[in-house]
Amino acid sequence: MRRTQHEVRTEDGRLLLAEEAGPEQGCPVLLHHGTPGSRYLYEEMIEEGAERGLRHITYSRPGYEGSDRHAGRRVVDCAPDLRAIVDQLGLERGFVVGESGGGPHALAQAASLRDWVRGVAVIVGPAPFEAEGLDWLAGMARENREELDAMLAGEAAGLAFLEAKLEEIRAVENLPQLYEVLGDLLTDADRRSLEREGLDAYLMLVWERIAAGGPWGWFDDAKAFLQNWGFDLGEVEAPVAVWHGVEDRTVSIAHGRWVADHLPNARFHPLDGEGHSSSLDHYGEILDDLIASSGT
Repeated sequence: MRRTQHEVRTEDGRLLLAEEAGPEQGCPVLLHHGTPGSRYLYEEMIEEGAERGLRHITYSRPGYEGSDRHAGRRVVDCAPDLRAIVDQLGLERGFVVGESGGGPHALAQAASLRDWVRGVAVIVGPAPFEAEGLDWLAGMARENREELDAMLAGEAAGLAFLEAKLEEIRAVENLPQLYEVLGDLLTDADRRSLEREGLDAYLMLVWERIAAGGPWGWFDDAKAFLQNWGFDLGEVEAPVAVWHGVEDRTVSIAHGRWVADHLPNARFHPLDGEGHSSSLDHYGEILDDLIASSGT
């Protein structure tokens, strides 16, 4: 499938790297990668979009592989970056998808670029850290709890934790070793999903790209999630579908339910038997729902 890389300059002069994949005239879907993550999208997801006349656009958030860092950024600060991308690429109104740590950024885009967004899908995304009535850590794996403790302990502790984790990832040579590094984040459903033919090679490539990119994208994402996002969920006018694996141990399903409950126009889709990664196995269904929600 055709992939085209673009260099985009923001208003303040930073460089962003974006990728475009799928039919050249297809309706755009701007996908926000997870935390940590990569703009390099799985071929099967691109093909599922192409079958529906959709063209995917991804980009490296500031600090990730090839995009200049934006120190101290909040979640909402992605909005002018996204405006620069859609303007430079000449993208007409389209859909927005955010998976995991991309979920808050997808919602920020919907709140800030209302004229562009036709519909939103949030897949296994977290709720705001200050979410009232939500036990933010309940149901989360030990790996995530340790990361959170390090980030809350200060910049030096947080950076040291992520650097050590990236060193472990750089030493990984196969999927079982990657499982050891990820610890208790993965459910049985996640493992089955990741072991599908072709996906294991893609997964190794993505983590290699994450490790090569260094800690700053991951670090700045994590800090942004632990402060006020800079916008209110009530500002999101577009229809939003929130999809979440019931067995998710990376971001518990309570997060997805809370987000859906606090959006003006949301539908909540719990995925029975699914974890964090395996929820993406429903991507075709998610795209169908997204298209239907916009009335097209």
